[in-house]
Amino acid sequence: MDIKVKSYNHYKQESKYSLALIYTMLSMLVCVLFSISFIAIGATLAALIQLIGAFVFMIVSGLLRRRINILTRYISMTLSLILVFINSTFMFGPGYGFQYQLFPFLVVIFLLLDYNLKIERWNIYAISIITVTMFFIIQYVPFKPIFENYMMYESYYFAISLAFSFIGMLVLLFYLSREIFAVRDQLYSLATTDALTALYNRRTFIKRGQEAFKIAERGGNHFSIIIFDIDFFKSVNDEYGHVIGDVVLRSIAKHAKDSLRETDLLARYGGEEFAVLLQNTSQDQALVVAEKLRERIEAFEVDAQPHKINRTISLGVMGYHYSISSFDELIDKADKAMYKSKMMGKNRITLYNMTDPFYRERRLNEHRNKTL
Repeated sequence: MDIKVKSYNHYKQESKYSLALIYTMLSMLVCVLFSISFIAIGATLAALIQLIGAFVFMIVSGLLRRRINILTRYISMTLSLILVFINSTFMFGPGYGFQYQLFPFLVVIFLLLDYNLKIERWNIYAISIITVTMFFIIQYVPFKPIFENYMMYESYYFAISLAFSFIGMLVLLFYLSREIFAVRDQLYSLATTDALTALYNRRTFIKRGQEAFKIAERGGNHFSIIIFDIDFFKSVNDEYGHVIGDVVLRSIAKHAKDSLRETDLLARYGGEEFAVLLQNTSQDQALVVAEKLRERIEAFEVDAQPHKINRTISLGVMGYHYSISSFDELIDKADKAMYKSKMMGKNRITLYNMTDPFYRERRLNEHRNKTL
């Protein structure tokens, strides 16, 4: 559980850096474009202020690229508010539409800050209130702008400001939707796969198996399962340590997956135990697949530097049968068959057989243990 939380927090932090960098670079570009247009109409003071803003955004971008977090997000947001306020009041006035750039800025506030952190949550509230208040101050409080004689350019800048606002909103929404889908995919991966081996996990195996069982019950295609366990795996951990043990698990899992068909579902069932779901496969066909898997693993040598480790596997096979009431029962029978392979000397395959005295004796022992 800790690994998943750490992975998600790391992903979230990287996402904040990425968005802050995108926002800062776009803001720098907007400042440069506005400064050029201001120079063209003779508003040199306004152009100088925009160039200063572009320079600050450039410094912030450099800090973000080097993963230096010295309140960079707050610097970018504060500078944006200052530039919008200056342009909309002291420089030109509300008719130029610079204040409409505050609309996408509201989205930026929630994306750049972390709502789960109490201090940043209060900062979100505070900056949002400041932003909305600033919009109404710009819109309705009269100021005497320096360039009030430039009214002929009012509609031109109004159109540009609206265009920048819409483009900024689209960029932010595109980024947000991409992040949502990326997080969804990551969470799905964490929920369905095993972190160590990158195979499907037990939960996914059971879910897919139950679906296959329902299809078979309705007269659809039959299926089979294989349960196998790595022989003498505990001795690997005892002799070489758990790090080497993990290498052996990953290597055998990858080799087993490469040995199976693309339609077969291989999952880590727990510890050193694995399970295979074979769609559209009879018991006899499953035995062939199991023997191929056993031979491949037996011949496989794990390169766990500086060690070369060989291990075998014991397998239990069980196919769907109408007399079986649930997928859990099917797993139980395959697991008992695998247990028999272990008891009979390991490195072998056992097909579950209800008439086998081995299972009758085991059931009697289990019943005795329950009644004691």
